Amino acid sequence: MEKHPYQELHKKNPRVYVLTNDVTRKFIADALLAIGAKPIMGIAPEEAFELTSYSDALCLNLGTPTKEKFKSYIKALKSGMKNNIPTSIDIPGASASHYRKDISTQIIKQIPNLTNNQEWPRVIHGNPSEIISLSGNEVVSQIDSIHTVQEASLHTNNLKDIFHSIVITGPQTLIKGDSTTLIPGGSPYMSYCSGFGCVQTALMAAFLTLPIQATEACILAAQLMFCAAKQIKAPNGPRDFQNKFIDHLFQITYKEHL
Repeated sequence: MEKHPYQELHKKNPRVYVLTNDVTRKFIADALLAIGAKPIMGIAPEEAFELTSYSDALCLNLGTPTKEKFKSYIKALKSGMKNNIPTSIDIPGASASHYRKDISTQIIKQIPNLTNNQEWPRVIHGNPSEIISLSGNEVVSQIDSIHTVQEASLHTNNLKDIFHSIVITGPQTLIKGDSTTLIPGGSPYMSYCSGFGCVQTALMAAFLTLPIQATEACILAAQLMFCAAKQIKAPNGPRDFQNKFIDHLFQITYKEHL
């Protein structure tokens, strides 16, 4: 790749189909627009297969699940597999309730092992407790993680044969693919605003459209998240931090084009 990945992303303007939770939809759309992607936001099962088929990437966020949304998840996932659409999956709250864990588990069961389908790029993202819950451990009945990323990395055997990369986020981000990368945290303010993990999963989907390895795409997304967060000086509060975060995503990725 001759140009910097940020330049390549703005040049490509990848279409990212996002099926996400009800809480963070606008934040995700704004973040994708800021880095040069074109978000398509939707949840209707009637269009999920079609929208995935002509998108450049699929971001599947399993937060606030319902039976109707589950239909959309399955249709989008099947389209992603059929058309080799790069896919990032987020599992918010998989450790919080048995219902959410069951939804995440059913989605993962739809995905073939890498040995059977290496060409379709797919990655998964969650906090440590969410990742651990998918390894067969019991749910802990809370959203926030009670484990470290290092602890969670020991419970990924059932995921490493399915996904090109496993991304575990907390105060640090651990990215596990062919090798393991640890990226330091960004700002304490990120824990006072909803949606930063969801945004990271969407950025991962966007970077997966570039001609780079899946692990590198996840690293680029994490580095961009934390770089933007660290550049925000003296925010007035969580909402101000969130707004400035979008501005910094734009400034970091687009400054070469101004």
